[in-house]
Amino acid sequence: MPLRCPKCFSGDFYGIGGIDSAFFTCRECGYTGPFIELDDDSAVTELRKYNNLPAVQYDTTDFSRTGVIALAVLVALFLCLIYFVLGPHP
Repeated sequence: MPLRCPKCFSGDFYGIGGIDSAFFTCRECGYTGPFIELDDDSAVTELRKYNNLPAVQYDTTDFSRTGVIALAVLVALFLCLIYFVLGPHP
């Protein structure tokens, strides 16, 4: 059963406080709190129509390159730290 925002019924959200968090933040409307489980995703269209909400528009931006850059920076900083701790000392 997919989790949905109780305010806008979007499935686009992120957890607060870790993987097993009970609180989430909706990326569409900004709601923060517990989410609901819907048995049927086909009900989302009707629920949004009933509450006068526009259709869900998902952002398809790919942020995978950002993670690779952050990892490279962390590795570089770690190697610099090792050099300064274990490197040649006068």
